[in-house]
Amino acid sequence: MPIDKPLTIDAMLDEACYQQVSPATDFLQLAPHNGDPSFQPSEVWFFYDQTAMYVGAMLHDNQPDRLFIRLRGLQ
Repeated sequence: MPIDKPLTIDAMLDEACYQQVSPATDFLQLAPHNGDPSFQPSEVWFFYDQTAMYVGAMLHDNQPDRLFIRLRGLQ
């Protein structure tokens, strides 16, 4: 969806444009069952302006305590 002004890159997804369009939601697995519906719901929005393309995503997880994040070069 085209937008008139740049989005703020802050992980909040709170600009009005997120309420004005429906996100992409019908994602499929690659593994372990290629082509089956995904186990967790995901919502992804795509926007663009004159200089950039923006992708915003809400990726749900019913077991967030099992997530593992590795940060390199950050102190």
